Amino acid sequence: MTLCTFLDVPFNAPFYRSCGFEVIEPHGKPAALRRREAECGLDDAGRRVAMSIRFGPV
Repeated sequence: MTLCTFLDVPFNAPFYRSCGFEVIEPHGKPAALRRREAECGLDDAGRRVAMSIRFGPV
């Protein structure tokens, strides 16, 4: 599962990290989503990152 969130808001990226998510370099659809977020001005509210976690067998 992949998500995009604010890096410095305690109940965002730090919370997801405590659940096992890792910050990733976005590619494919997450990269397109990050570009769209930036175009809409969401990055003006704070640093954003893509995060990912893997469930089940690898």
